[in-house]
Amino acid sequence: MTQQVELMKKIDKLPSQYLSEVFDFVEYLQYKAHNGYKTLDTPTKEKSEGRRGFGCAKGQIWIADDFNEPLEDFKDYM
Repeated sequence: MTQQVELMKKIDKLPSQYLSEVFDFVEYLQYKAHNGYKTLDTPTKEKSEGRRGFGCAKGQIWIADDFNEPLEDFKDYM
């Protein structure tokens, strides 16, 4: 028996209040398939080749020297 036939038999046996959940889930799976999402057991290119390690942004991020200095706007409250 094919999976489609087996699936249809299972859907036919479901109570009617669950049919909308099945419908939503099928739409979600179609969206995933259409947009190229991969399943957990299928490695994606980003995971296997494009891994970023610690220190990959070194030199790209900085904090101003006066970062912890009080702001001029709050001088009256200090």
